[in-house]
Amino acid sequence: MAPARSPDADWIAFASNRDGNWEIYVSAVDGSEQRRVTINTHAIDLDPVWSPDGTMLAYESNVDGNWEIRMIDLTTGMKYRLTDHPANDINPFWHPVENKLVFQSDRSGMWQIHELDFNDMMNPVVTLLSDGSGEDHDPQYSHDGTMIAFRSYRDDLSGIQSTVYTMTEDGNDVVRISELGGNARNHSWAPDDTMLGYQSDIVNGINDIYVYEPATQQTRLVTNNTGEDYESVQDTSPTWFCNTTIIVFTSDVEGDNNIYSVDARPVDGAPINVDEIAEQLTDSEHNDRDPQNAPPEENASRAGAVPPKWRGE
Repeated sequence: MAPARSPDADWIAFASNRDGNWEIYVSAVDGSEQRRVTINTHAIDLDPVWSPDGTMLAYESNVDGNWEIRMIDLTTGMKYRLTDHPANDINPFWHPVENKLVFQSDRSGMWQIHELDFNDMMNPVVTLLSDGSGEDHDPQYSHDGTMIAFRSYRDDLSGIQSTVYTMTEDGNDVVRISELGGNARNHSWAPDDTMLGYQSDIVNGINDIYVYEPATQQTRLVTNNTGEDYESVQDTSPTWFCNTTIIVFTSDVEGDNNIYSVDARPVDGAPINVDEIAEQLTDSEHNDRDPQNAPPEENASRAGAVPPKWRGE
């Protein structure tokens, strides 16, 4: 689970319990080589993400008794603990250029977004970016590193419906980009940062794919499977294909989950019926879902859940 593509696109990191507990693995994309890079007898390692130069992986682990952000240098095998706090630190996302991560932590009593600067490994600096308005999850840098997208429950303190927001990398200029009244999540920046994709069930409780254009503050409903034949179709998990404006997503329009793609532009375009317009990329009787390409991390398979707090049993 949780595959992440290396910057050179030659490797994939992922978590697997094939050896009896959850560890981090890397695999060549052609299947020629695969190796386990963490070794524990009792702990859980999850959610790997690559450094910009492809030499290191950050991930979350409870090997120290609670969830912390750790890092492994793939060139030496050396492991480092990047956070050290009694609370839970999870879900790292690497800055595209610098030795910085954003992550979420409940060290203030609710999930909030923090920045970890470890340019000085002997003295890493953690900065709170969230403003405490509500539970904030899944921070993600834009590809140029100037913006952060995240989802928040600040508009629904019951914790049922999250809304997608952006803010500058220092935590300022917070902007809500998805409409209230639905559960919006699985946000993803387009490779050129001109659009932000996400899913929302604001229309009749059915998940559709949306894109938001920050420059114009315009939102496009990309998929809208209407009519009796589509009344329960779910379109989820948007990601982006390489350096294009093609959005890739999961849909069960054919009765089981498969992967589809369609150009997200023009941003003022009409919504589509997936089985009529989108290109179907997989065709299997089994479930194919939660694609990952750009950005280089897959969060959708967690379905918004956070790992259980470790009790040391």
